[in-house]
Parts: sequence; C-alpha cells; structure tokens
Amino acid sequence: MSGELLHDGQPIVVSTPRDRIGHGPWARLFVAEVVGDEGSKIAERGRAFARGGNVHSVSVAAGRIAARVTNDSGHDCDVTFTADPIPPRIWTAVSRSARLNPRLAAAIEGREQSVHLEHLMRFDWSEPLVPVVGRACSCAKSGTCEHVAAVAYVFADLIDDDPSLLLRWRGCGSTGTAVAIVEAPDPAPAVVANL
Repeated sequence: MSGELLHDGQPIVVSTPRDRIGHGPWARLFVAEVVGDEGSKIAERGRAFARGGNVHSVSVAAGRIAARVTNDSGHDCDVTFTADPIPPRIWTAVSRSARLNPRLAAAIEGREQSVHLEHLMRFDWSEPLVPVVGRACSCAKSGTCEHVAAVAYVFADLIDDDPSLLLRWRGCGSTGTAVAIVEAPDPAPAVVANL
C-alpha cells in the first residue's frame, strides 16, 4: 500500500461510545457518502468491525485511502476509496480567499472541520471536499460490504481527531498542494542613476 501509513499499520479501534461514529461535518459527510443507510445490517457490521479493531494497515495518499479489514474467518480484505484530487488552481484560489476568515483559515490548515469550507468548495467551485467516492473491496461485493463500511467509520473517526487527513486525501493538506500561500514580495523600487 502506498501513501502515509497511519498508526504504524496497527489495528485502529474506534472507541466512540454511541452508535454514531463520526461527529464533525466532514466525518459525517464521508460516512454518508460511503455507507449511505446507517441503519442497515451492512452499516451495523461495519461499526462492529471498526470497534473490534478489525481495520488495520490504513494508508492515505492524494486521491486514495487503502486499508485491510480482517473478516470473521480471519482473512484480510483489501478496501480502497478513490477520488480525484482537488485541482491545485482551485485549492490555491480557495486558500487565498480563506485567509481573511479565521474559521475558514483553520479549516484550510486542517485544524478544524468547517461546513462553511465544504459549502464554498461545493457550491462556489463545484469541487466538494467529500465528492462521490469510488470504493472497492477484494471480497468482490461491489464496494457495498461491511468491510467498506468499517473502513469508512474508521476514517471518519480519524477525521474527527485530525481533519487534515481529509485534506491530504483530497490532495490539498499540509503535505499536499498549495496549502501555504506565500505572498510575493513587493518589487523593489527602480533606481535610476543620473549619469
């Protein structure tokens, strides 16, 4: 698996005490996109796998999340989520305009989840932070299985702890493109010499 390996590849246990995993707006959007019906048996099994430490080897790269889920028979299923990275020109423009708004600046830097940034990206730029997500599982159930749901819940929980993970997946986090906007220095005044 390529990308940034999270938790040294060790199992990740979601310890949220309630049924709902993922509390921030980005985490909720991610779960809603990937899992869909959270009242389904698939979602229920996914939450059980996420809480049971069955998800491991989670890695995040621009446009790709990959993980392994140990199923009930002890075999690993490979799960991947894909999405096109946000184009650098769009992220640069959004980053520049967000500098003036402290709440948006915190979201651009990956310090907090912001519905305002999601709204700006989705409606002003037609480039949502949580787009339609490609999903696949090696169990060959068309990406609609409990293994996919388990990884979605684990990733949502990780987003709640570190919102920059979503940005890194979308190709625009602190290790991605164009997060830090560097102001160009003012041009030096021309010096005209009288000869």
